[in-house]
Amino acid sequence: MYLARLSLQGFKSFAERTTLEFEPGITGIVGPNGSGKSNIADAIRWILGEQRIKNLRGSKLEDVVFAGSQGSKPVGMAEVTMTLDNSDGRLNLDYNEIVISRRVYRSGESEFFINNNPCRLRDIQELFMDTGVGRDAFCVLGQQDIDTILSPNSEDRKRFIEEAAGVVKFRIRKQEAQRKLAETETNLVRLADILHEIKGQLGPLARQANKAQRYREYQQALQANEVLLLAERYLAGKQRIQQLSLQVDKLRAEQAGALSRQSVGEAALEEQKLALTTLEQDLEALRLQDLELTRALEQCQAQLHLAEEKQDRWQAELIRSQKELAALTDSLVQAEADIEQRRAKLAEAVERAEQIAREVAAAGDGVRAAQARLSEASADAANAEQALFAALDRVKELESRIRVVETQGEQAAAESARLAEQIKAIDAELAEYQQEYAAKQVALRKAEDRLAALESRRQELVEAKADLEAQIKEQRHQAERCKEQLGRAESELRALRDLQESGEDLFAGVKQVVQAAQSGRLAGIIGVVADLLVVPRGYEVAIETALGSNIQCLVSIDDAAAEAAISWLKQHRAGRATFLPLNIISGRPVPPAELAKLKETPGFLGLASEMVSAAANLAGLKDYLLGRCLLAEDLTTARKIAGQTQYRYQVVTVEGDLIRPGGSMTGGFQRQNTSGLLQRRGRISELAEQVAGMKSKLAQVTQTVAELAAAEERLAAELAGNDRQHTECRLEQVAVEKELAALKQSIEAAQKRREALRERIQSLTATQVAQTKAQLQAELVAANRAREQAQAALGQAKVKLQEAQAELDRQRALAGQVETAQAIEKEKLDRAEAELKQAVALQETLRGRINECQLLISQAEQEIAAAKAAIQRAGEAKERLEKDKQSIVGLYRQKRTAREALQAGLAENENKLRLLRREVANLTTELHEQELELTRLRSEQAALLERAQENYALTEQQVDQVDLTGVDLDEARAKVAEYQSKLKMLGAINPDAEAEYQAAKERFDFLTGQYNDLVQAKQDLDNVISEIETTTEEQFAATFAQIQKEFREMFARLFGGGEAFLTLTQPDNLTETGIEIMAQPPGKKLQNLALLSSGERSLTAISLLLAILKVNPAPFTILDEVDAALDDANLDRFGEVLREFAQRTQFIVITHRRATMELANMLYGVTMQKDKGYSEVVSVKLSDLTVG
Repeated sequence: MYLARLSLQGFKSFAERTTLEFEPGITGIVGPNGSGKSNIADAIRWILGEQRIKNLRGSKLEDVVFAGSQGSKPVGMAEVTMTLDNSDGRLNLDYNEIVISRRVYRSGESEFFINNNPCRLRDIQELFMDTGVGRDAFCVLGQQDIDTILSPNSEDRKRFIEEAAGVVKFRIRKQEAQRKLAETETNLVRLADILHEIKGQLGPLARQANKAQRYREYQQALQANEVLLLAERYLAGKQRIQQLSLQVDKLRAEQAGALSRQSVGEAALEEQKLALTTLEQDLEALRLQDLELTRALEQCQAQLHLAEEKQDRWQAELIRSQKELAALTDSLVQAEADIEQRRAKLAEAVERAEQIAREVAAAGDGVRAAQARLSEASADAANAEQALFAALDRVKELESRIRVVETQGEQAAAESARLAEQIKAIDAELAEYQQEYAAKQVALRKAEDRLAALESRRQELVEAKADLEAQIKEQRHQAERCKEQLGRAESELRALRDLQESGEDLFAGVKQVVQAAQSGRLAGIIGVVADLLVVPRGYEVAIETALGSNIQCLVSIDDAAAEAAISWLKQHRAGRATFLPLNIISGRPVPPAELAKLKETPGFLGLASEMVSAAANLAGLKDYLLGRCLLAEDLTTARKIAGQTQYRYQVVTVEGDLIRPGGSMTGGFQRQNTSGLLQRRGRISELAEQVAGMKSKLAQVTQTVAELAAAEERLAAELAGNDRQHTECRLEQVAVEKELAALKQSIEAAQKRREALRERIQSLTATQVAQTKAQLQAELVAANRAREQAQAALGQAKVKLQEAQAELDRQRALAGQVETAQAIEKEKLDRAEAELKQAVALQETLRGRINECQLLISQAEQEIAAAKAAIQRAGEAKERLEKDKQSIVGLYRQKRTAREALQAGLAENENKLRLLRREVANLTTELHEQELELTRLRSEQAALLERAQENYALTEQQVDQVDLTGVDLDEARAKVAEYQSKLKMLGAINPDAEAEYQAAKERFDFLTGQYNDLVQAKQDLDNVISEIETTTEEQFAATFAQIQKEFREMFARLFGGGEAFLTLTQPDNLTETGIEIMAQPPGKKLQNLALLSSGERSLTAISLLLAILKVNPAPFTILDEVDAALDDANLDRFGEVLREFAQRTQFIVITHRRATMELANMLYGVTMQKDKGYSEVVSVKLSDLTVG
C-alpha cells in the first residue's frame, strides 16, 4: 500500500483545488518559509482523523478553511481527498484503490467519505487501526514528534512504542470494556436498590389484596340494600312531584290574570308619564330658550360697549399717528441734506488718499532701488575681501611650504618615522573600529530578538482581542434575545392586565356591579371571588374547576347590600349576578375524624379551602365555597377518596378532573391557556416575576458586555503599547544598522589613509624635494601679485558701499514721511465713510417709520368706520331680542299650569297600580317557592338516578320496576349500617391491590433474573480486561526489545559511533511505565538525553523514530523538516538511511536542505502567490531531467 494522490481545496492556504501525485520512493516538497508546504502535512494529519486543532496549528476547526486575502475572497468549505493504492490488500476493504475524503464547512459541520460513501470519523480511524497509518501512527512525523521524544515527560515517549507494538486496538478495546464494566456496576447497584424496594412492598401488598377482596364482598351486599332504599326514596319523590306540579299550574294561572291587569294599568300610567315627560321637555326647552335670549342680550350689550370703546381708541391713535408723521417728514428732509454734505467730504478724502498712495509707491520704488545698489556693493566688497584673504592665505601657505621643503632634505628620515607612527595609530584606530563593529552586531541581534518577541506578543494580543470581540458579540446577541423576550413578556403582561382592569372576562351583570361599586354608586360590595382568593401556583386549574361559576360571584358585606345591588341591576337592566352576603353564608366543615383518615391516603393533598388564602374577614367565604371540596393528585387518587367518603364530597384533581357528590365525573383534555380567571391572574403573577427576572438578567448581561468592553480596551491599549515598542525597537534597529554602515565606512577610510601614508613614505627622496622647492617659489611670486590686485579692488568696493548706504538712508527717511501722511489721510477717509453710512441708515429708518405711520393712519380710519357700523348692528339686534324674550315668558306660564294638572292625575293612578303590583308579587313569591321545591325534588330525583347509574348501573326504568313488596325497609337500613360499619372497620382500601401485588411479584422475578445476568456479565468483562492487559504487556515487551536493538544500531550508524539505549521507568508495571533515553555520542560519556546539545538531541530523536519505523514499517511516511537541525555530515548519514528505508516505505519529505532534495525521485515546489494570497504547486520529476 502507498499514497497515490492527495487533493486539497479550500484547506488553509490552498484556496484552489490542488492535486499532488505520488509514487513509491522519495518525494520532496520544497518552498520558501510561509509558502504553505507544511499545510500539506497538516492536511494528511487531518484526513487521517486528527481532531486536536492545535496539532494543526490552529485554535478552532474553522481555522483550516481558507479565510481569504487581499486578492481572494474567503471560501465556505475545506476538503482534502487522499487516494491509497491497496493492491496488497493491507486495508480491510475489497478495493485496489481506496479514496478517503474529509470536508468541513465554515459553520463547523463536518462530512467524511470512504470511496464517496458517507461515513463516520470513527469508521476511518478503525480502517487504519494497526496498519501503521492513522492519527497516532508514524505516517506523519514533524518537529512536534521530535519535541515529544525530547520532552521531560517519559510517558509521552511510550506512545511511539505502543503504536509500533500494535497495542492501540487493545487499549481501545480495554477502554470500551472498562466503560461497559462501569455501566454494568451502575446497573447492578440500581437493580439491587429496586429489588430491595420491591421486596419490601410485596408483604404489604399481599395484605392489602386480601383486605380488598373482603371489601368487595361487603360492598356488594351494601349496594344490594342501598338499591332498595334508593328505590323507595325515588318512588316517594315521584309522587310528591306530581302533587306539586298541579299546585304550580294553578298558581301560574292566577299569576297570569294579575299580570294582565297590571299590564293594562302600567300602560295607562306610561301614557300619563309620557305626556308629563313631553310637558317637562317643552318647559325645559322654553327655559333654555329664555336663557339663550338672556345670554344673547348680554352678549349684544357687551358687543355694543366694545364697539364704542374701539371707536374711541382708534380715534386717539389716528390723531397721534398724524402728529408723528409730520415730525418724521421734517427729520427726513434734514437727513437728506446732511447726506449730500457728507458725500462731498468723502469724495475730497478719497482724492487726497489716492494722491498720497501714488507718493508712497514712488518712495517704495526709490527704497528698493537703493537696497539693490547696496546689495550689489556689499557683494562686490565681500568678494574683494574674500579674494584678498585667499591671496594672503596662499602666500602664507607657499612660504610655509617652502620653509618645510627647505628642511625636508635633513628631515626625510624623521618624516618617515613620523609617518610610520601615524600608520601605527591608524592600525590601533582600525582595531577599535572593528571591536565597536562587533559590539554593534551584538546589539543588532538583540534588537532583532526583541522584535521577534514583540511580534509574538502582538499575535497573542490580537488573538485575545478577537476572542473578546467574539464574546462581546455573543453577549450582545444574548442581550438582544433577552430584550426581545422581555418585550414579549411585557406585552403579554400589559394585555392581561388591561383585560383584567377592563373586566372583559366577567359576566355582564358582574362587570356592571363592580364598576358601579368602584364609582361609589353601590355600597357594601367587597369584590369578585376570583379577586379575593389567593391561589398557589400550580393549583389554579384545580381551584377554578372546584369553584365553577362561583368564581364570578360577588361578595357583599351583608344581604342588604346584595339586595340593593340586585335592585340596581333591575333598574338599569344591566344583567344578573350572584351575591354571597358575608353575614349569611357559612361553610359545613368535613368531620375532623373523617379528615384525619383522608390525610393517611396517598395522593390526598388536603381541603381546597386550606390551599387558598384570603383576608381574615373572608375566612367564612373560603369555607362556604371550598370547605367540602377535597384536593387529590390525580384521578385515580380522587376515585379512591370519593369511594372512601361515600361520594358525599366534591373531589378535584390538580389537572382539573372533578368528581361531584353523588359520583358524577367530569374530566378530559384541557388546553393550556389562560382563559380562566384564576389562570389568568396566575399568569399575570408569573409574567411579573419573569419580567423582573429578565430585567435582572438583562442588567447582568449589560454589565458583562461593559466588563468585556473594558477588557477589550485594556487589550487595545496594550496592543498600542506593543506597536509603540515595536516602532521604537525598529527605529533602534535602523539606528544600529546605520552605525554599522558608518563604522564600515570609517574602517575603509582608515585603511585608505594607511595606504596613502605608506605611499608617502616611499615618495620622500632628495630630487623630489628640489623640484618641489622651485615650483613653490614660482607659485609664491604669482600669489604676491594676486594679493596686490585684491587690495586695490577692495578699496574701490568699500567707497561704492558707503555711497550706496547713504542713498538708502535718504530714501527710507523720505518713504517714512510719505507713509505717515498716508495713515493720517486713511483715518480721515474711514471716518468720512462711517459718518456717511450712519446718515444713510438714519434716512432709511425715517422712511420706514413714515411708511408705518401712513399704514397705521389708514388702518385707524378703516377701524373707526367698522366700529360705527358694529354699533348700529348691535342696537338693532338688542331691540329684536327683547321682543322675543317677552313672547317666551308668556308661553312658559301656560305650559307650567298644564303640568300641575297632569301630575295630580298621575299620583292617583300610581296608588292603584302599587296595590296591584303587591298582589302580583305575593303570587310570584308563592309560585317561586313552589317551583323551587319542585326543582329541588327533581334535582334529588336526578341525583338519585345518577347515583343509581353511577354506583349500581341502574336505569330510570329499572329503578321504577324495583319490587318493594314484602321488603322490610327498617331491616334494609340496619343492614346498610352494618355493612358500612364493617367497611369502616376495614379502613382505607387499595382497590388495585390485587393487580398491584401480581404485577410487583412478576417484576421482582424478572429483575432477579436480570440481576443474575449482570453479575455474570461483570465477571466476563473482568476476565476480558485481564486478558487484554496480559496481551498488551506481552506485545509491548517484545516490541520494546526489538526497538531497543534497532535503536542501538541506528544511533551508532547516524552518529558514526557511540552508544545509546532505552530504559523503563517502571519495569514491573508495563502498563504505567515511562521510557527514558540514555545516549553516549562518540568521545563523550554516557548521559541523559537532557544533557546533550540541541543537535545531538535532535539526531537521537531521529534515531529512535527510524528504529521504530524499521521494526514496524509504515506504508508511507511524511517527514516535515525533521532534518532542519542536522549538520552536513549527519545529514549525509541520514540520507543513506532514508534511501535504504525507501525500498519498503514511501517517503514524502518536506525540507529546506539541498542534500535531502537530491534524494528525491520527484520534487514539488510550493509558492505563495502574493497578488492572490494562496499557495500553488509546481512539480518536477528529477528522473526526466538531463545534465548538459
